[in-house]
This record gives sequence, C-alpha cells and structure tokens, in this order.
Amino acid sequence: MSKEPTAAAASILVTMREQTGEITKFRVKPTMKMAKLWHKYEQRKGVTHSTYRYLIDGVGMGPPDGEKTIREIVCADEDAEGEDEIQIDCFLEQEGGGAGRTHCVMVFEDGWMLATLSE
Repeated sequence: MSKEPTAAAASILVTMREQTGEITKFRVKPTMKMAKLWHKYEQRKGVTHSTYRYLIDGVGMGPPDGEKTIREIVCADEDAEGEDEIQIDCFLEQEGGGAGRTHCVMVFEDGWMLATLSE
C-alpha cells in the first residue's frame, strides 16, 4: 500500500488580505512562482499589473521575489517548515503624495489604519 499525498497536503492555502479587510483565498501548488500568484490575484480583482504591493509577515516583496516559488517563501522561515497556509497582505500602490503632506500606513494585528500627517 503506497502513501499518496492528499490534495490538501500537496497544496498551500494562500490568503490574500487587502487593506480594506477583504480576503481572497487560493489553493495552489507549492511549486507555483510568486509572480504567477500575483498575476492571478490581479486578474481576479480586474486590475492592471503592479496595482498592488505585497507583504508577508511585514516584509515587502519585490520583482526578485516573483521568481521564487511559494515553497521557498513559506520555508524561508525555519519555524514555518511544513506550513500549509500563508497570508499575504496587499496594499494599493501609492505614487506621490501631496504638497506638504506625509502619508504613513500603520498596520495593526487586528486591522489596518491609514493616517495622513501634515507637516
């Protein structure tokens, strides 16, 4: 009797959480590239490429991370070995700011808050 991996064990549940609190879930193979996951998410949201910026555990992800597989990202943390779920925080990209204003995004464990600070 051979032990075949189950569908759940051969996949990772990825939860994409927007700053509005909206959650989108994907069940993907651990060998999927991050860039492909980002593209699927952007397609589902109906937005253009590079609309969102992505963070995992508060660390920003850029174009070089797009070539990494989900397994490489999840298992980069020694404590996460064998983990089958990951949460990615999604922020809308912001360009510029406004004359005389500084924008600051503060992330709290129970939610999100955007603060605009004047100089």
